[in-house]
Amino acid sequence: MSDELPVIIYPDDFDPKWDAEIEEIRMKGYFSHARVAIGDEEYVVCFSDITRLQQDFKFAVAKGELVYTAVGLIIIEEVTPEMMERAVLYLWERGYFDHFVSVKGKVIYNFSYGMVGYANINQLGCNQMQNENDQSDLDRSE
Repeated sequence: MSDELPVIIYPDDFDPKWDAEIEEIRMKGYFSHARVAIGDEEYVVCFSDITRLQQDFKFAVAKGELVYTAVGLIIIEEVTPEMMERAVLYLWERGYFDHFVSVKGKVIYNFSYGMVGYANINQLGCNQMQNENDQSDLDRSE
């Protein structure tokens, strides 16, 4: 475990001190555009409250999915910057991020709801993932 305290990296278009944005994510119960920096490493995380988690799971099942997953999912009582920061510190103190793979400088994929996304997080940030609608890479020729 790094001795450096974890820091949440918010997307450029999110201000964790602006009341309107705080209220918006609290009402949504979900925030997925964050990374945690610990030393020179970065980890993808997303935050959800239990109500939103239940809704997302039911939506996934209704679409025929067997499971609902989210990379780095952290369930907290209420999705606010304060609770997210407290949760990250709590998990860091317990070595939670020691089991993560750093995404700094790597291409990441998002398979939520059957969508494939891609982004180079050093260039775009997690909030700018692009949908890949072209299935040609996934098709197998016979």
